[in-house]
Amino acid sequence: MHVQDPSAQPHLARIDRIKLLWSIGLSLFWVVFLWGFFERDVYALGANAFVFLAATMTLFLWAMLREGVPLKKNLFWIVPIFMIALGYLLYDNPFLKVVSVPVLAATFILFYNDAFMTAHGRARWDAKTVEALVWRSLSVVTHVRKAGELVGRLASRARRESSTAKRVATGIVLFLLIAAIVVIPLLSSADAQFAATMGFVNEWIKKLFSTSLFGRILVFFLLSVFMVAALLAWARPFPHSRTDAETKHVDSIVIGIVLGGMLALYGIFLWIQLGNIWVGKLPVEFSETERLVKDGFWQLIFLTVINVFFTFIAYRKTVQAVQHLLIAFVAASLLLLASAGQRMTLYATYYGLSYEKFFASYAVVFCAILLIWLVARLCMRGRADVIKFSALLFLWMYAVLTVMPVEQIILRSNVALSKREGSQIRLFELTMLSPDVLDLVRKYQREGVLEEKNPFYTREASAAAPEGAYSKPTFDWNPWIKDREQRVSDKKWYELNVTNLLLER
Repeated sequence: MHVQDPSAQPHLARIDRIKLLWSIGLSLFWVVFLWGFFERDVYALGANAFVFLAATMTLFLWAMLREGVPLKKNLFWIVPIFMIALGYLLYDNPFLKVVSVPVLAATFILFYNDAFMTAHGRARWDAKTVEALVWRSLSVVTHVRKAGELVGRLASRARRESSTAKRVATGIVLFLLIAAIVVIPLLSSADAQFAATMGFVNEWIKKLFSTSLFGRILVFFLLSVFMVAALLAWARPFPHSRTDAETKHVDSIVIGIVLGGMLALYGIFLWIQLGNIWVGKLPVEFSETERLVKDGFWQLIFLTVINVFFTFIAYRKTVQAVQHLLIAFVAASLLLLASAGQRMTLYATYYGLSYEKFFASYAVVFCAILLIWLVARLCMRGRADVIKFSALLFLWMYAVLTVMPVEQIILRSNVALSKREGSQIRLFELTMLSPDVLDLVRKYQREGVLEEKNPFYTREASAAAPEGAYSKPTFDWNPWIKDREQRVSDKKWYELNVTNLLLER
């Protein structure tokens, strides 16, 4: 914002007033339409959350455009950010909605500030650049006082201005207060039928003076100040720029010994584990299967982090021989990645998908794309921005995930896989799913698809039933259906999403 010292500037500039009013309007929208979050957590976030997030991002993008930063050149991160917000409008998926809050905030702040930095010259994401982006993101704290002053100035000016609309609003407020506190109570005491008819007024008065009202006022003020402070901190020039000339080379001998030693250890490990790299059949015992698969998965995550870290340290900063070591280093992790991916495929095939297995499988795809890209870049001339590409790949893959019908994919896959011979899938474990699959569960229940037919469920159901009472392996989905229907019916109209609106009534 182009704001001077309050004592030296009697009137706010037009652009600044627009930003202030927009911020205050968004804060008011939050305390009115998103307050249900404190009662029903993420299930209260639907169309209301999408409107709030889209409007907030639009405000910041408009401010960015006013500062001369073009939107067209930044669509590569703006589009996936809006896709994440769109996820709130489409589905109920509680897991993704929780994760999307920090992911959306962190990625938007990071790339928003990078857009201002890039506008003053391309800067590769190295340690210094990331540090500068983080400090600029945290600089919002230093602008809180000025933001509070601007909000206070706008409020004082509104009190000084006199207009017909303001006088009409004042008259309406006074009428409502006098009617609710004096007139209606007196008339109610004189007529019981009138008292019954106007009973809702007493409830309104109770809510008006409840602690919820004061909580909303406090949140409204704090959110308004934070938004204004964020605009002051981030929607301004960011001259930080670094060039390739500033790149510091690392000691090729030291990093070569480290990479060579690590590669030798990987080679020994792969040789010892040669018989277990490709698993053709999983153990019968679930605990042993879980250990075999999860160990491989965490090896994948750990090795990916190590490889990206060493690639960042040594990429285009050493002699050619060390760059060749890097290629072999990344290729070794790809071998373990293929093994872990195959184990996860077997695990999901025999035991079905869950949130954990679905997102673990998705992480395998993310790591595969990243490692293959690293190998390709190491074989090419020129220097790529490893850190920025990794962040963008994560942003895009997560954005695609938020607009996918994840829960429907999980349910449909498990139903299809449960028909395979030797399947150990237990469909009743899918009761953790949200109303996103409510219609699908109703359909499957009518068709008898959800009846457990595998011997594992038969054995457990028989053991749990009283002696002589067990007849056939069935699971009653009706309580789950009623619970999910109640969750949807408890929502306000503005908390609904597209999937809720398409449910059979």
